Amino acid sequence: MSKNLSNKESVELHEFTLEDGNPHSLPSSDPHIIMDDEFLFETPNKSLSHQSPTNTCARISHALRRMANVKNPLMKKFLHFKGPIAILLLFSVILGISVHPHKSIPTAKNYILQTFKSVKEVSSKRELAALDLTSSIKYNNNLEKSAINSRIINQHYDDFKIKGYISNLNIDKLLNEKQSKVEKAGSTLKDSNGELVAVKDFELMLNNDYSSLASCEDLEYSSKISYSTERKIIEDDLLALRRELINRNDLISKFMTNEDEKDLSDEEIVKKRWFRFGSSSVWLESQQCYITVTRLMYAKSGDRNKPDISLIRAQAFDKDWNEIKGKRIPKIDISLPKSIEEELQRIDKEFGNVDACEELSSDAVAYDQCTIQHANAYLDGQARKEEFLKQYFVTYPTVYEIPFYTEIRYKGPEDPRIILRKDDDLEEPVIVFNMENERGRRFYSYLPHRNIKPLVEFDIKGHRARKKEKNWAPFFHEDDTKTISLLSRGFIHFVYSFSPFEVIKCSLNDGMCEKVFQKESLKLSNKNNYGGMRGGTQIVQLPSIIPKVTGKQMWLGIAKSHIEYCGCGRHFYRPMLSLFVESNGVYHQELVVPYLDFNTEVIGWNNQENKCDYINIMSPNSISAWEVLGQDPLTKKFDDYLVITYSESDILSKVITVRGMLDYILRLYGEKDIEEILFLHWILTTF
Repeated sequence: MSKNLSNKESVELHEFTLEDGNPHSLPSSDPHIIMDDEFLFETPNKSLSHQSPTNTCARISHALRRMANVKNPLMKKFLHFKGPIAILLLFSVILGISVHPHKSIPTAKNYILQTFKSVKEVSSKRELAALDLTSSIKYNNNLEKSAINSRIINQHYDDFKIKGYISNLNIDKLLNEKQSKVEKAGSTLKDSNGELVAVKDFELMLNNDYSSLASCEDLEYSSKISYSTERKIIEDDLLALRRELINRNDLISKFMTNEDEKDLSDEEIVKKRWFRFGSSSVWLESQQCYITVTRLMYAKSGDRNKPDISLIRAQAFDKDWNEIKGKRIPKIDISLPKSIEEELQRIDKEFGNVDACEELSSDAVAYDQCTIQHANAYLDGQARKEEFLKQYFVTYPTVYEIPFYTEIRYKGPEDPRIILRKDDDLEEPVIVFNMENERGRRFYSYLPHRNIKPLVEFDIKGHRARKKEKNWAPFFHEDDTKTISLLSRGFIHFVYSFSPFEVIKCSLNDGMCEKVFQKESLKLSNKNNYGGMRGGTQIVQLPSIIPKVTGKQMWLGIAKSHIEYCGCGRHFYRPMLSLFVESNGVYHQELVVPYLDFNTEVIGWNNQENKCDYINIMSPNSISAWEVLGQDPLTKKFDDYLVITYSESDILSKVITVRGMLDYILRLYGEKDIEEILFLHWILTTF
């Protein structure tokens, strides 16, 4: 069917089969060119952008009439076979050009393809197991803005067998399987192998309770992921930091020195009494850096379990975890001039931060004498400038200036975690932590990129606070940002307890919280209370490229398990993975991976090489980034990268990258028959 068409470009031919069972060749289905002896809608050399919408619609209407009257039998069969698709594409052309009337057909085609290929929502969780987003990922992928680079992609990864346990299985299927076994056994009470069935097993077969129907094998879900063998250590210069803080000569410096240090060198003091761990990070795409918060401690006794004061150290890092010093990020609640650089130059002149000796540069001796004379003035001017700019910018690295109660043993903020709030083009880090005050240990948020009331203390309405409020795991519900305005900061959610699973919603304006989901909602007894599962990282939604499930929200978090007198230590901490689902205000953990150590040899508590005794801690601190770079067009496996920070034995913090976590989550719904909504019957009969 190859023909030479005058003044027309050649057309790629595709072979396909019609109802007659014979192969045929037809022109490309490219939406901007449909070609035949009798029918030519448009050629690549023409553009509808130069015509009015009325003319465009008239031409398309004319094309549709010609499609209906086409005489070529082969083309007629093709239109019969794919007519609805052709009409849909033509309608999309009209829509695309109506929205973008000054764009050419090829440009409008890209708009259409993006519309068709970007799946925004699916109707069921089961559909997540069979997603084909190859075109969408290719269209949307921008590695330059990503937290992932070639080093991360090409580094070595080892396999890790991951084993989790699911909830909310389809109970009808389980019941049918058990009843089938009973029917096969018949009156002889024999199983499929001809063995006699024990009475207790027969009773279980007749029991409709979820706890009796579901075995560990039914609930187990295993697969493989991979992790980077290279672990980046998140570093800081504690020696320089100590000197900076001591030179402030303020309240903080008072609590970070001791009389017995006069005869010690700075190096000895830092080594024995200064500690840092628990680094928690998020990637800010708009700033092309990680913002990382770390707990900084000073203990004059040298015991990091008994710090005199804790502070929040904040740093900026690039994709390879090299620190970016002097990184300035503007505060979001302050209006800034359009020309920042010009304003900074004016400020330099005002505070005397210009090279007053430049005119003497030809005379080396005179220039050196001049710079010495102006050195102190320059340093003073720099300090004044930085103090002035604090109103408008956060300059990293820094120590967040958080006021704390001083008449207590453990002073200052502890265990900071960071979570990123995104609203349209706005990216805002939110820091959460616990801190002791005159009423006990309470939970707080701190908005470092705001000038107005950045610190908020949380209080749960109608709930008597625990003596120690800590380990709240933060996440954002899709409704939390809907109330954000120039005056309101919206809300944040926390997992208050993992077992029983309880959720609170808190205002970022005044700190007032309310329980929105608790064990009383499901009438659970105290048998479901378990304190060994605690907050670790923040809780994040699945990557944005993954479509939402209608009526549901899904999050992934890494909690930590705390087991006493088990294994090699008195206190044993390890990461554990949780997948959360919410529907109509009901939350549940759909998947739990109880042990996730990535074959890590954890450093000993006393800084002894990998010795497990007394306290052995691997604590997850943050999901710093989770990005999808591709999908295999054949296997449909995603190429995703999950960047995690964790601490070892409260001594140091590291970064690890995990691949394959997205497939592990999504393919769960293809391998296991999970209910679309939480099946409450199994909860009420199990607990």
